[in-house]
Amino acid sequence: MAWLATQADASFSSDTSAYTQARQRLPEKALEQLVRQSGRQLDEQERATERWQGHRVKVLDGSTVQMCDTVANQSEYPQPSSQTPSCGFPMAKIVVLFSLLTGAVLDVMIAPFTTSELGLARLLYQQLCPHDVVVADRFYGTYADLSMVQAQGAHAVFRLHQSRKSDLERGKRLGEADYLVLWHKPLKCPKAMSRQQFDSLPNSLWVRQLSYSVSQPGFRTKTVTLVTTLLDAQTYSKSSLAALYHLRWQVEVNLKHLKTTLKLEFVRCKSPEMVRKDLLVHLLSYNLLRSFMLKSAIETAIPILELSLQAARQLLVSFIPQLMYANDLQRDQYYDLMLVLLWEQRLPQRPNRVEPRVVKRRPKSYPRMTRPRSPICSTPTQALI
Repeated sequence: MAWLATQADASFSSDTSAYTQARQRLPEKALEQLVRQSGRQLDEQERATERWQGHRVKVLDGSTVQMCDTVANQSEYPQPSSQTPSCGFPMAKIVVLFSLLTGAVLDVMIAPFTTSELGLARLLYQQLCPHDVVVADRFYGTYADLSMVQAQGAHAVFRLHQSRKSDLERGKRLGEADYLVLWHKPLKCPKAMSRQQFDSLPNSLWVRQLSYSVSQPGFRTKTVTLVTTLLDAQTYSKSSLAALYHLRWQVEVNLKHLKTTLKLEFVRCKSPEMVRKDLLVHLLSYNLLRSFMLKSAIETAIPILELSLQAARQLLVSFIPQLMYANDLQRDQYYDLMLVLLWEQRLPQRPNRVEPRVVKRRPKSYPRMTRPRSPICSTPTQALI
């Protein structure tokens, strides 16, 4: 309406039903394809000189998204069973595959909260290309996941799963705390796996298991044990693998950008279809911001990890009024200016920084909802009181 008010002989209405109907007509499959296509295009533009040992590195992790408490959302994405009925929110589980270098979203799986994260991740392994390296935390360091990644011609660098016990005495020593170990297929099929998938796994698998110490204050673990299918200790040294796994924290930063910077933590849609569309549009917007950042990094010859996504978002929002009314020449000039301004706001180098997860501002002292609101405010008089 603000834009139409500037046009001559423009007529408009404050009724938003047409906009709502247009959103509902957007095909969900098309949005899924756009997210994958934009991520793939960014992945192809990454500079080969910045790849790790010549490999494209992808990081993987899961998170959750809450949505409006409606009957339709509760039906498809039920709230956790630990929450009292009518006092919680429907919740969906998402598993996202990112490019480590560009930060782009390559693919995403969306499912109810009770769905296994490993089951969703194993569907994403199908998007891996030969010679890719996927990095993830200890939740994924299982026999099945290492085997499925290797079946795609890719490589895995995971932390050793907490329930996995390896007999290093039977392994081949490659260096200090660095062994080549033969893993055998589990006797039972994992819960998050179909019988067909389990039968397709090899009977044994050679993995490399290495450990190193982390002495920086603030880190929760003192010793980190990795398992990887990169078996050549001469090409892939222990220190380089440790440095690569240290970069896994970027997936946490990317998820924080999605949920906090782009406000994806709570989706204000009342139907499951619109929830998924809203989530996909958020991911597409995120990839477009990453595209803008990659363009700035390429033109200024700096690593993209030194650029701020929040700064890119703020620049774009600030320039939207100028871009709306600019001609083609002016729009190109504004875009070039934005690239320079983004480079000038590059992040400082803060290796191994420690930021405790504490909240400085105190929350409001409202009581928590432990029962539905309707018995509390059963009459208008009680509601006013």
